[in-house]
Amino acid sequence: MTSTPLPIDEAKISKTYVNILFEHMRNKAMVDTDSFLHQLQIDKNTLLDDEGLMPMSQFVMILEEAAKYIGDENLGLHYYQNIDFRRLGIFGYVLLNSTTIGEALYFSSRYYCLFQQGMEHKLVAEKDTAILTYNIITKNFPKSRQDAEMTLMGAVTLIRILYGDEWQPTAVHFSHQAPDDISEHIKLLGSNIHFNKPNNSLFFDKQLLNTPVHNIDIQLKKSLSITMEHLLSINQEQLAQDWLHAFQEQIINSLENGVPKIDEIADKMFISKRTLQRRLSNDGLSFLSVIESIRYKLSSNYLSASEVILQDIAITLGYSDVSSFSRAFKRWTDMTPLEFRRKNRIIPK
Repeated sequence: MTSTPLPIDEAKISKTYVNILFEHMRNKAMVDTDSFLHQLQIDKNTLLDDEGLMPMSQFVMILEEAAKYIGDENLGLHYYQNIDFRRLGIFGYVLLNSTTIGEALYFSSRYYCLFQQGMEHKLVAEKDTAILTYNIITKNFPKSRQDAEMTLMGAVTLIRILYGDEWQPTAVHFSHQAPDDISEHIKLLGSNIHFNKPNNSLFFDKQLLNTPVHNIDIQLKKSLSITMEHLLSINQEQLAQDWLHAFQEQIINSLENGVPKIDEIADKMFISKRTLQRRLSNDGLSFLSVIESIRYKLSSNYLSASEVILQDIAITLGYSDVSSFSRAFKRWTDMTPLEFRRKNRIIPK
């Protein structure tokens, strides 16, 4: 009999992004997305509402599986091909109506968290160079090549819309390993591309930031910016008040060193052990039940959304060996980790 732990809070992303992916699959690859979702055992009706949110781990899994399903290992690079940024709703309209390219990239970095959680998106300037960086920072799900390439290519596409189709960054860094064939990367991003870097980053001339954008609606930009700032304020207040999310993040960040003690987590949250115990009790939780839930969710995310080996997953979850992890996973799901992975992945054709 299974003993599945309670669900945990996790990073989410706007369903707009998965629906843009499905449009790409239907229009560019001419595939039946209903069949694709059926193979992944996902109810398509749960993804139809652009206004809603979905787990980021599920989006990453769908994106990686879509690349295999349509036979396009460079799907991330092609995701934004011919896209109308207004498809992104209020976010897209703000970007397209920015007064300068620098303002558009600033808005992109500032407001991205409203549509995708668990990541870092920032723009910095160093001497003559501007650097736009994107990283997944949560351990709730594995890093994704397709997601990283999609996001950087999205920034490149935006700049080309605002500046010119021929624009290229001076350098591009990706944190994942280089694929066997990088000719498409060179074609789309230039030849100065590097892999296995600490960050996913675009490098370009800082003067580009001051380039004005023409034919914009200033009043629309002002109005939408006020709305975005209001949404950002609400989002930040919610995060500040969400003690359970902070609690879970502290556990996730501690697991690689083994199962943490409640005293250690309380210290990291700058509260007393008694206060933490009371908050857990008020929500009907226990310290160990939350750890169990986190281990279950992280392991299922890694198994379904990546090819990370079992030993590395076990270490990430704080298990001493693969056998201990496998026994726990079998208890949660009545399946071994490998059985679960096979059930939740599409086998390449």
